[in-house]
Amino acid sequence: MEEDVEEVPRDLAGELGMTRNDTIRLIVREWMEKNTYLPVHELDEDGDVMSRVILGGPL
Repeated sequence: MEEDVEEVPRDLAGELGMTRNDTIRLIVREWMEKNTYLPVHELDEDGDVMSRVILGGPL
């Protein structure tokens, strides 16, 4: 990626305490859900969808 594009996930990863790859995975998944390429998953009682998305676990 170009440096200006590469800078955004790197900075966001630092703010979220995630790896660059996990941040990109989260961004892409949210974009796909928002644009109806993937079904939107509601939060469970613990509100723990994000960690399962990042770790690749079942939703």
